[in-house]
Amino acid sequence: MASLQVKISELMAQKKINAIDIEKETGLNRNTVYSIIAGNSKNPSAHNLQLIAQALGVTLESILIDDLPRLLALR
Repeated sequence: MASLQVKISELMAQKKINAIDIEKETGLNRNTVYSIIAGNSKNPSAHNLQLIAQALGVTLESILIDDLPRLLALR
């Protein structure tokens, strides 16, 4: 099972988006963004994950379910 951190990082790489882009797009605090991306946030809020998903152009479900390769193929 791929971790949330891995899924977000892979989507960021695929879409050529970095943490600063996500911060600007979402309005989230820099520390919050980096904490989620680094996997240091033990329980990120659904709201913050939704904002990150939107910044990545995907649904919240796509970063929560364990089928990233299929999702990437659909994009």
